[in-house]
Amino acid sequence: MFTRRHFRRNHVEEGVAESPISSDQRPVKRPTTVTRQLSDDTSTLSRFLLRGVDVPRMESMRDINSAWYPLGEACTAGYNITWINYEWALSTESDEGVNDNLWRAFELIMCLALACNLYLALYGASFWITSIIANSGDGDYFLQSVTALTFCQQLLGATVVLNAIGNCMGVYIKLSPHWIETGIGLAAAVILYGVGLEILANHVVGTAPLGLFHSPGWVKLIWGTWDFLLPKRYEALKHRAKGQAEKLERRAYQERTWLSRPRARESDSSVGHLLQQAANNLGLSSYDTTLCQEKLAAELYLESDQMRDLEVSELARCMPLRLAKEVRRLLRSTSET
Repeated sequence: MFTRRHFRRNHVEEGVAESPISSDQRPVKRPTTVTRQLSDDTSTLSRFLLRGVDVPRMESMRDINSAWYPLGEACTAGYNITWINYEWALSTESDEGVNDNLWRAFELIMCLALACNLYLALYGASFWITSIIANSGDGDYFLQSVTALTFCQQLLGATVVLNAIGNCMGVYIKLSPHWIETGIGLAAAVILYGVGLEILANHVVGTAPLGLFHSPGWVKLIWGTWDFLLPKRYEALKHRAKGQAEKLERRAYQERTWLSRPRARESDSSVGHLLQQAANNLGLSSYDTTLCQEKLAAELYLESDQMRDLEVSELARCMPLRLAKEVRRLLRSTSET
């Protein structure tokens, strides 16, 4: 671990002979590896971070192997930020007014932050590679990845908190004893951390209230601090979590009903293709057209060519009116061509 002695500047003017330096006062070169790599567009780090910027992504973000790669990019960028925060604080020109206990505490905090960020990047890369090898299109694999993602989220939360503490300590080390500048820097660090945490908490509560409600206690304090400390916000979170649970229960029931109902495969029927195309044109790609197909099959309309003479009113007996109009339009355009 670097000590403050290593970051004292050697003020030697150009053209003046350098005075002898004892072994205890010999300066060590500052760790500027990351900053140099970031400033060099041809470096390995810069090429990794800029990889794929000009190339459009061909995979859907719903695929877990597509989601792991941006995670690796974010982990790498976060690790650089943590290390730069560490370098910045330790590059102070003077250590006057900063006691050894504060230095050791700062180095401990940043050591923990770097460790969390380092393993987050390593494990994130490992899970990403595994997702490619293990056929990430498999739904079972996606479900098994939830534990891995939760672990990465917990490491990320610890990294955020440790970086926030280290940033405040770094401001004090860097700017003291200039108290006005120190106060402004600390206020900015605390405000940015607080505002960002509030926005993130609102986002998590709005998108995943059920998951947050059942998370471990320390995760709740990081991602939804005020939602668990303030009674009104806690009740609102419970209400949101209950609503999401009921929504998931209804969806599961609908899926079980849909799976248990005997039906013809859409891929084997031109009627199914026609109905799905009509639904897609209306912006209803997730709409289940199986029931409409079954009603048409009950009237012995098994192929789309058999439906060319049907009017909208006749189609509407087997499907919603809006869908019937679009189906009629597709049938008419097909017959004209």
